[in-house]
Amino acid sequence: MASSDFDYYMAEVWSHSDYFGFNELFYTGEGNWSGFEFNQVLDVAAKSARLIRLKPSSKFAFVVSIGIQEELCKFYTAAKSLKQGQFREIRLFTTEIEAMDWLQGATLIE
Repeated sequence: MASSDFDYYMAEVWSHSDYFGFNELFYTGEGNWSGFEFNQVLDVAAKSARLIRLKPSSKFAFVVSIGIQEELCKFYTAAKSLKQGQFREIRLFTTEIEAMDWLQGATLIE
C-alpha cells in the first residue's frame, strides 16, 4: 500500500457521487503495509477531511489484523478526530462478520 493507492481510492470511491451515503468496510488484511508511514496516514486523513462526498451519518469499518494494520488504522482514526467538521463514525474490527453486523445496523441512504 502506498499513499498513491489512497489518492486513487479517494478519487474513485470517496469522491464519486454514486457512493454518497453508503457505509464502507475497508479490509486491510491482504495489503502490504510495511512501507506505509505515519506521515502518509496524516496526509490521507487531511485529504479525506476535505471531501464533501462522505455522508456523516454513514459508517466506516476497518477490518484489521493485529500489528501494523491496526496501529495505522488507529492513527488514522485519531488524526481524523483532530480535524474540524462532521465525519462518519469509524470503528476497527478483527472480523468481517463483526464489521458487517455493525454496518448493517446503520441507516444507509435516506
